[in-house]
Amino acid sequence: MKLNLPAQPEAIPSSMIDLFAQSLRVRLEVVVLDAEIPLEHLRHHRHKQLKNYLQAHLTEVQYLFNNFELLESLRVKKE
Repeated sequence: MKLNLPAQPEAIPSSMIDLFAQSLRVRLEVVVLDAEIPLEHLRHHRHKQLKNYLQAHLTEVQYLFNNFELLESLRVKKE
């Protein structure tokens, strides 16, 4: 019995990649359309809450960017 066999990468089905792409589109729409909260903070001079919101928003956008990079690499490998 050989335990040190090289791992064989499993192919990811196109349907899974398409589902991942669809979920990223939904997350992107949420990021783009979610403008009311920071505007309310700004209108009511809640600067600390605005800064906290923007920091969290930046983090979410970075995660989203990384996921789009992953999607791109999955699609390239599929071709």
